[in-house]
Amino acid sequence: MHWQFQVPPLVDGTQVAYGLAGIVVAALVVANLSKRPNLDAIPTVGSSTWLGSWWAGIHFSARAADVLRDGYKNHKGTPFKVSNGCHWMVIRQQMTL
Repeated sequence: MHWQFQVPPLVDGTQVAYGLAGIVVAALVVANLSKRPNLDAIPTVGSSTWLGSWWAGIHFSARAADVLRDGYKNHKGTPFKVSNGCHWMVIRQQMTL
């Protein structure tokens, strides 16, 4: 007994068009979901390397007030970022009149 796989012939180009449209939509969804904010331009309190940011996250967990105080002192009036071990937190300062 010999099995043979047969592909049905395309009647018109609509199946091809729907297939290509599905691929394009899937690619756009994946591209949109994989976008991450670019935080490289924001100054960092602590280290911004992979291992350094993990260590800075541990330091932030133990002494958050000191880390934030250093950030406010060193980056007056501008946003800065700190690591909490899992992700970056951007701190925005508001100037009062």
